[in-house]
Amino acid sequence: MTTDEFLGVDDVATLLHVSEKSVRRWIDGGLLPALQLPTGTVRIRRSALDRFMEDYKPKEKVVGEETKP
Repeated sequence: MTTDEFLGVDDVATLLHVSEKSVRRWIDGGLLPALQLPTGTVRIRRSALDRFMEDYKPKEKVVGEETKP
C-alpha cells in the first residue's frame, strides 16, 4: 500500500499559481476531488491534483498561424 500526500488549498494554489478562491471553485464544481475534515479543513490528495493537472492542462497555442477558410 502506498501513502498519498495530502495538500491544503493554499498549497495547491501556490503550486498552480492561482488563487485559493480558484481552487475552492474547482472543488465546489466537482473538478478537483477533496476531503473535508470535521474541523472544516479541506485536503486534496496529491494523486487527485496530478490527475486534475493532466485532465485540465492548457491547450497549446500556435502563435502566428492563420486558419484558411
